[in-house]
Amino acid sequence: ISPVVAPISAPRGCECLPLSSKMSTPSVREMKEALAAAGVSFADCSEKSELVARYKNAMANSASRSRATAPPPHAKPSTPSGNTRAPAAPPKQLSVEEMGKTADGSDGGELGTEIRRVCSSRDFYEILKVNRSCSEEELKKSYRKLALRLHPDKCNLSGAEEAFKKVSTAFGCLHDSRQRASYDIHGEEIVQRGRNGWGGGFGADVDAEELFRAYCQSGSKVENITAAIKKNPWLLLTLLTE
Repeated sequence: ISPVVAPISAPRGCECLPLSSKMSTPSVREMKEALAAAGVSFADCSEKSELVARYKNAMANSASRSRATAPPPHAKPSTPSGNTRAPAAPPKQLSVEEMGKTADGSDGGELGTEIRRVCSSRDFYEILKVNRSCSEEELKKSYRKLALRLHPDKCNLSGAEEAFKKVSTAFGCLHDSRQRASYDIHGEEIVQRGRNGWGGGFGADVDAEELFRAYCQSGSKVENITAAIKKNPWLLLTLLTE
């Protein structure tokens, strides 16, 4: 009685071994062709039974290799290792009460009070500590005094950088005669419009550091302004009205 070979799907790498759709043994020619295609020698098989056994053994080995390499039926896709980092949280916004403090949390004294005053003020004239009828020279003098005290390189108190930027923004508007006139009429509304592109050169267009270099650093004013304009050409629009 010839052995019966159950029909199974050919595993990967052994697709060349033909399978009968019935419960019968393939013909001798089919088995030889399949074994030859799979690279299995059958030259030593003198009997059909030996050829069938060789064919079945090749099928069993192929199925075993396929099971060893196949992924589990319900395996989930692999995920990256735990090297991914959560996005950094944005820096905490300080309240006015938290400003003007030293690294250990103690109060910064008079300078700390000045920082809180500037950061809590919304009016440009109040920020610069000048009245609305002040002259251009009074504006510059007040700006220089405040900027030198509040510059982050000179003041290590919390909130110093924010106060320095507010002083620079206020001066950037008020020392331009046209922007000052508009500010006197519209107040804070012109600040918002300027940031959206109305009233060119206002607000974000004038860098606080460039303005500081132009008016507060040592050297002639012409040299300072020239160096600042080279770094930020927008500053020229603000200085043309002087």
